[in-house]
Amino acid sequence: MREVGGFIQLSSNGLSESSIGRQGMPPFNLSQKWLSGLPALARPKASSMLIVGYGGGVALEGVPPHIRNVDVIELEPLVISANHSIVSQRGSDPLLDPRVNLSINDARNAMTLTNKRYDIIVSQPSHPWTGGAAHLYTTEFLALSKAHLNDGGIFLQWINSQFLDEDLLKTLMATLVDQFDHVELYQPERQVLLFLASDGLIDIWTGARGAATALENHQRHYNRMGMSTIEDAIAMMTLDEAGVRTFAEGAPVNTDNHNLLAFFSRSRADGLTADTMLELFEDIDPLTNRRSDFHS
Repeated sequence: MREVGGFIQLSSNGLSESSIGRQGMPPFNLSQKWLSGLPALARPKASSMLIVGYGGGVALEGVPPHIRNVDVIELEPLVISANHSIVSQRGSDPLLDPRVNLSINDARNAMTLTNKRYDIIVSQPSHPWTGGAAHLYTTEFLALSKAHLNDGGIFLQWINSQFLDEDLLKTLMATLVDQFDHVELYQPERQVLLFLASDGLIDIWTGARGAATALENHQRHYNRMGMSTIEDAIAMMTLDEAGVRTFAEGAPVNTDNHNLLAFFSRSRADGLTADTMLELFEDIDPLTNRRSDFHS
């Protein structure tokens, strides 16, 4: 644990895992809060959530009030100890939220040992080349997660684009498309990619307009996260379903037996930047492409 730019940074094996705000800091928009906040926009009536990876507990700060129970799986006990050590500096302990149940275990092991299902599953494991997390980016893990989702449930996959090159990004998208009927990509910060996947319509901005409902029901919560209108949610969108499928077409799927992300991820964070992705998605970005479903 060390102070970096006013935040408390948690690292494991030298790898940054989370940035935690101090008590009294002005409101700030951390993408870690959107790990739980974004899928809840798509399912404003959801009541249950599973979060894979505790990190700095910031994802728990983004869990909206309508979620009644949250299970958290964390592999490393020292991550929890580190968080306990700074409770007085952050002002509150997310683990004291009565909705939260913590399990110290490997995510795939813990999920295999239960039949429990959730409305939302958030997967924010450590970096894809690390031994404790590499098996959480494969189609087998997605299939396991899907088996623990309620009908129409939402799965969120986190990744930092700087850990990927173009081919690996296509593989990750192809892996999600292999398991889920609907996949969209959102970008709350420049290199932070959040994929939403479901067998039901995602409906943040289409049809049921879940974001509008969530904002109406829990305006104060989302305002603290930096969102006041549905346009704020739409502005985070990078690729709609059509764009994801177009970009992923023909790419190999990431599997336990052929784990491309484990062996070829950019561990020096010298992969794709936000500017590079703007060029890659130039013709399929739904916000700038007037032929997209979004504009229709």
